Amino acid sequence: MHKKPEAIIRILKRENEKLSEEVSQLWKVIAEKDALIGDLQEQIAALIEENQVLRLELFGLKRTKGVKKGTAPGSAAQIPKKRGPPFGHQGSSRKRPEAERVDKTVVLRLKACPCCGGALKEVGTVRERFEEEIVPVPTLVIRYIIKGGYCASCGKVVYPEVPETIGNRHFGVHFLLYIAYLRYAMHLPEKKIATLLNDTYDARISVGTVVAYLKKAAELFSDDYKRLKKEVREAQICHCDDTGLRVNGENRWL
Repeated sequence: MHKKPEAIIRILKRENEKLSEEVSQLWKVIAEKDALIGDLQEQIAALIEENQVLRLELFGLKRTKGVKKGTAPGSAAQIPKKRGPPFGHQGSSRKRPEAERVDKTVVLRLKACPCCGGALKEVGTVRERFEEEIVPVPTLVIRYIIKGGYCASCGKVVYPEVPETIGNRHFGVHFLLYIAYLRYAMHLPEKKIATLLNDTYDARISVGTVVAYLKKAAELFSDDYKRLKKEVREAQICHCDDTGLRVNGENRWL
């Protein structure tokens, strides 16, 4: 005979109460394990710091074997400088991106338990992980529709100027500025610049194109270069770099 609905409800209530108690016990176990993990992490951090101190002392003892006679014990010549950050230094990591900056969201969900293959029921807790990635992209192709207009006053047909362009060249001003940055700020040779642009942006350019745009950059910025050169020469103080070399056994500098 089939059980009455009231009996089924009582059975389900008892099962729910039993499951609730089990869940409560599991949460208590999890809390205890979290506390234990925290204690172990503190102990590990203390042991790591103690290990660093002992390594530093051992390194100092080894160094004392090669110290010249007459060096005072505990002097700067005997105590080596600790490698890495000082003790107690608070490390810093990259901040998590803001929620408004998220460009793509991927939801990961298991269809079955990876351990036993059993059916899964979703829980209320959700874990989040953020990852930043660079995406190689092709060049941006812009088509300008240049519409002309007839002037009734002077009888001429005029067209608007194309913004941010370099004469009648195939690539735009951002392309030129990026090449100049790679060449003069990053000190990359022309061949590697072409390889980088072809691999990253599928630009399909040659070394000759890079050289041509660098010459165009020199032409466009020649006035600014001359102005900066004049200001440097007229300045009372200029920061400079020197190069040491030996001349007939004596130290000299350029």
